Amino acid sequence: MNQGKKAILIGATGLIGRQLHAMLLRDDSYSSVTVFCRSRINLLHPKLTYVPVSYTHLNYVSFLN
Repeated sequence: MNQGKKAILIGATGLIGRQLHAMLLRDDSYSSVTVFCRSRINLLHPKLTYVPVSYTHLNYVSFLN
């Protein structure tokens, strides 16, 4: 994988998020796509990192504090 752009996407399972993460994964200028979402994404891709999140309990996400 090249040292391309890195994308962070919050909410990747809705109408817009689903299309956007698919576009980012196809785009060769992005080396990684990290998605934060409540629902599990049933997709395996070398560029994809899934972070499960509860938007009502964000205090456990250490880098947001």
